[in-house]
Amino acid sequence: MAALALVVDGVIVRRFEVNGQELTIGRHPGNDIHIEDAAVSSRHARLVARPSRYLSGQVEMYIEDLASTNGTFVNGARCRHQQLSNDDEVRIAWNQFKFIDESANGLERTAVILETS
Repeated sequence: MAALALVVDGVIVRRFEVNGQELTIGRHPGNDIHIEDAAVSSRHARLVARPSRYLSGQVEMYIEDLASTNGTFVNGARCRHQQLSNDDEVRIAWNQFKFIDESANGLERTAVILETS
Protein backbone atom coordinates (compact mmCIF):
# COMPACT_ATOMS: atom_id res chain seq x y z
CA MET A 1 0.00 0.00 0.00
CA ALA A 2 1.34 3.42 -0.97
CA ALA A 3 0.78 6.62 0.97
CA LEU A 4 1.74 10.27 0.97
CA ALA A 5 2.63 11.42 4.50
CA LEU A 6 2.54 15.05 5.58
CA VAL A 7 5.75 15.86 7.47
CA VAL A 8 6.13 18.78 9.91
CA ASP A 9 9.49 19.32 11.62
CA GLY A 10 10.60 15.81 10.65
CA VAL A 11 7.51 14.12 12.13
CA ILE A 12 4.73 12.47 10.12
CA VAL A 13 1.53 14.21 11.24
CA ARG A 14 -0.94 12.78 8.72
CA ARG A 15 -0.95 9.93 6.26
CA PHE A 16 -2.99 9.82 3.04
CA GLU A 17 -3.42 6.30 1.64
CA VAL A 18 -3.43 5.86 -2.14
CA ASN A 19 -6.37 3.49 -2.56
CA GLY A 20 -7.34 4.10 -6.17
CA GLN A 21 -5.81 5.06 -9.48
CA GLU A 22 -5.56 8.78 -8.67
CA LEU A 23 -5.25 11.11 -5.67
CA THR A 24 -5.66 14.87 -6.20
CA ILE A 25 -3.85 17.53 -4.16
CA GLY A 26 -4.80 21.18 -3.88
CA ARG A 27 -6.43 24.09 -2.08
CA HIS A 28 -9.97 23.35 -3.32
CA PRO A 29 -11.93 21.29 -0.75
CA GLY A 30 -12.89 18.76 -3.45
CA ASN A 31 -9.32 17.41 -3.60
CA ASP A 32 -8.40 14.13 -1.92
CA ILE A 33 -5.63 15.99 -0.08
CA HIS A 34 -6.99 19.43 0.80
CA ILE A 35 -4.28 21.95 1.77
CA GLU A 36 -5.41 25.30 3.18
CA ASP A 37 -2.44 27.36 1.99
CA ALA A 38 -2.56 30.37 -0.33
CA ALA A 39 0.65 29.16 -2.01
CA VAL A 40 -1.10 25.95 -3.14
CA SER A 41 -3.10 26.07 -6.38
CA SER A 42 -6.73 24.97 -6.29
CA ARG A 43 -5.82 21.86 -8.33
CA HIS A 44 -2.09 21.69 -7.71
CA ALA A 45 -0.96 18.12 -8.42
CA ARG A 46 -2.08 14.51 -8.52
CA LEU A 47 -0.70 11.08 -7.78
CA VAL A 48 -1.41 8.51 -10.47
CA ALA A 49 -1.00 4.74 -10.28
CA ARG A 50 -0.04 2.99 -13.52
CA PRO A 51 0.82 -0.64 -14.29
CA SER A 52 4.57 -1.16 -14.57
CA ARG A 53 5.89 -1.34 -18.11
CA TYR A 54 8.58 -3.77 -17.01
CA LEU A 55 7.28 -5.88 -14.11
CA SER A 56 4.04 -7.79 -14.53
CA GLY A 57 1.60 -7.22 -11.68
CA GLN A 58 3.52 -4.23 -10.27
CA VAL A 59 2.22 -0.66 -10.05
CA GLU A 60 4.29 2.49 -10.49
CA MET A 61 3.29 5.76 -8.83
CA TYR A 62 3.76 9.12 -10.53
CA ILE A 63 3.21 12.67 -9.37
CA GLU A 64 2.05 15.20 -11.94
CA ASP A 65 2.04 18.95 -11.50
CA LEU A 66 -1.22 20.41 -12.81
CA ALA A 67 0.24 23.71 -14.06
CA SER A 68 0.47 25.05 -10.50
CA THR A 69 1.83 28.50 -9.78
CA ASN A 70 4.43 27.54 -7.16
CA GLY A 71 5.41 24.13 -8.47
CA THR A 72 5.73 20.55 -7.34
CA PHE A 73 9.14 19.29 -6.21
CA VAL A 74 10.53 15.78 -5.79
CA ASN A 75 13.74 15.47 -3.78
CA GLY A 76 14.33 19.20 -4.23
CA ALA A 77 13.92 19.30 -8.02
CA ARG A 78 10.93 20.92 -9.69
CA CYS A 79 8.99 18.43 -11.80
CA ARG A 80 6.03 18.21 -14.12
CA HIS A 81 5.75 14.42 -14.19
CA GLN A 82 7.92 12.20 -12.01
CA GLN A 83 7.87 8.56 -10.99
CA LEU A 84 8.00 8.19 -7.21
CA SER A 85 10.08 5.72 -5.21
CA ASN A 86 9.84 4.77 -1.56
CA ASP A 87 11.09 7.58 0.74
CA ASP A 88 11.00 10.30 -1.94
CA GLU A 89 10.40 13.77 -0.53
CA VAL A 90 7.60 15.71 -2.21
CA ARG A 91 7.03 19.44 -1.72
CA ILE A 92 3.79 21.14 -2.68
CA ALA A 93 4.45 24.89 -2.33
CA TRP A 94 5.76 24.98 1.30
CA ASN A 95 4.19 21.68 2.42
CA GLN A 96 6.52 18.71 2.87
CA PHE A 97 5.43 15.13 2.21
CA LYS A 98 7.16 11.77 2.17
CA PHE A 99 6.12 9.08 -0.31
CA ILE A 100 5.86 5.71 1.41
CA ASP A 101 5.54 2.54 -0.63
CA GLU A 102 5.16 -0.40 1.75
CA SER A 103 4.99 -2.79 -1.20
CA ALA A 104 8.48 -1.82 -2.35
CA ASN A 105 10.00 -5.17 -3.08
CA GLY A 106 13.59 -4.31 -2.30
CA LEU A 107 14.73 -4.47 -5.90
CA GLU A 108 17.53 -2.08 -6.71
CA ARG A 109 16.48 0.99 -8.67
CA THR A 110 17.17 0.59 -12.36
CA ALA A 111 18.00 3.32 -14.80
CA VAL A 112 16.42 3.14 -18.23
CA ILE A 113 18.81 4.42 -20.87
CA LEU A 114 17.09 5.54 -24.05
CA GLU A 115 18.95 5.38 -27.33
CA THR A 116 19.27 8.63 -29.24
CA SER A 117 19.34 8.87 -32.99
